Amino acid sequence: MSGPTSGPSSANAALEWLRAQREPAPETVREAARRWRDHHRVHFVGAEELLAGVAQRLVAMGMPLVQCSTSLLPLHPEVYAWNYVWRRDEGVVCHVRTHAYIAGQPGDSPFAAIKRGEGPIRLRLEPPPAQLAAPPP
Repeated sequence: MSGPTSGPSSANAALEWLRAQREPAPETVREAARRWRDHHRVHFVGAEELLAGVAQRLVAMGMPLVQCSTSLLPLHPEVYAWNYVWRRDEGVVCHVRTHAYIAGQPGDSPFAAIKRGEGPIRLRLEPPPAQLAAPPP
């Protein structure tokens, strides 16, 4: 005979009860970012403001972010890409990359690989540890 005060009557119920008793796990950065994305949607903003907002939010969440960038590839006869770069000490800067600029890049540059339609570019960044340290906020 099992009542509300007598506890669970099976092994599965016991495990469920134990799981319910433990404290919730701390929120991961990914979960926090997803929650922020889902609950803080904004009306359209420019790419500069969007990149700055994401970067500043990541820094506020404890990520030692110093720089990040994104590019938009428009259907434009002269512009190959608008490259937006956020740096903690400078904010966002937009670089207009023309087709001529991209064509002038060396054959082994990331720009040339993108233009050739190659797959993802993955580079291991291994500067000395002192260069990886984030500047003070």
